[in-house]
Amino acid sequence: MDHLTHNYSRRDILRAGAAVTAGAFIAPALAAACSAPGRSGDGGADTAASPTPQQSSGGELASLDTLAGKSIGHFVIDASTPTAAISTARAMRLAEDHGFNLEVFDAAADYAKLNTTLTTWAAKGLDGIIDTGVDPTPIKAGIADVVAAGIPIGSLDAGYAPGAGLTYDVTTNDWLGFAKVVTYLIDRMGDEGGGIAYINWPQVPALRVRDVQARVMIDFYGLEMLADEIPIVPGQVQDTKQKVASILTKYPRGSGLRAVVAGWDEIGQAASQAIVEAGRDDVFVVSCDGNLEALDMIRQGEPLAATAARNINQMTDICYGQMATLIDGGELLSTTIYVDAPLITAANCPPPGEYATGSGIQSFYVR
Repeated sequence: MDHLTHNYSRRDILRAGAAVTAGAFIAPALAAACSAPGRSGDGGADTAASPTPQQSSGGELASLDTLAGKSIGHFVIDASTPTAAISTARAMRLAEDHGFNLEVFDAAADYAKLNTTLTTWAAKGLDGIIDTGVDPTPIKAGIADVVAAGIPIGSLDAGYAPGAGLTYDVTTNDWLGFAKVVTYLIDRMGDEGGGIAYINWPQVPALRVRDVQARVMIDFYGLEMLADEIPIVPGQVQDTKQKVASILTKYPRGSGLRAVVAGWDEIGQAASQAIVEAGRDDVFVVSCDGNLEALDMIRQGEPLAATAARNINQMTDICYGQMATLIDGGELLSTTIYVDAPLITAANCPPPGEYATGSGIQSFYVR
């Protein structure tokens, strides 16, 4: 559509998330957001969701066609991370399909530039702004300008807090999601027990929640934490591989090391690769997110054995659906909209190229 604004930059947001890690915009429709558990994806077919209103205990989501002709800003702190890459690629696709103007800004870890961009968007009078994964604390100044301009700010995985300036947040309940993977870990280790290595970077809201949940359960069940590591970010993949390789050397076969708990799939995949490269088959990995590469590893029986699968495309659809509803004069479903993240193991892993989809929107308390 020639009238659309395409202000993406940074190589079109890293070439639309490298075509979403070769999964090319595979996503369920918003119309499936409240559906029964199942799978999503079309193997990369060139079709996109055409969301329709969804009933929920908190209200109704409008069709994204409501956004036609509107101007939306979408920002991320680092487009190279999986959640940011998938979400921005999905947003770009939705803008094309539903006729709204979209500006995507990748801050590349520069909060000062992000604050400036938000101030600029406020002055331009955009109709709405979407935040993927950026904690509002370091961008208070920019958010204040947006709020003063009367522009709603929806977010995905940024964490809603009263007074922080965000209108709503779409996320998964990471307390529940990480409880699922740690429960899998505990059940698999069984009466034999054993030690675990833990690695996480608790510097963003979702990973802080997972960190607390994991530590409480590990302590409650009396698992021995043989290693407790924080990866270097950026560079987390290679650093995790090196850290896990060192842990495997320190704890050889028969020493009691049985599992690695990783805060998210990207480093879970790195841990799994390190275990394979070390020739070990006595250590497994659990993590969280449900990336396509992680699902491939689980399906193929590699050390990465379980994840709580978050469907970022589905969450992005819902985030934009809630924004469409607000712009159309509708109400919030809730200030925090939770989307189910099912436990995925080899027993229920979806086919190659397909993301896992849970039960959709989960309502706990509707304001």
